[in-house]
Amino acid sequence: MNFVVRKRRAPTIIIVSLVDILIILLIFFVVSTTFKK
Repeated sequence: MNFVVRKRRAPTIIIVSLVDILIILLIFFVVSTTFKK
């Protein structure tokens, strides 16, 4: 049963890391657009 729990937790961690990366990219994009203006 422990393996099943680990398999369920791993994808959630990957999704959270992807969301963090997307947020950082969005912030970088907004900052770059503001500097261009």
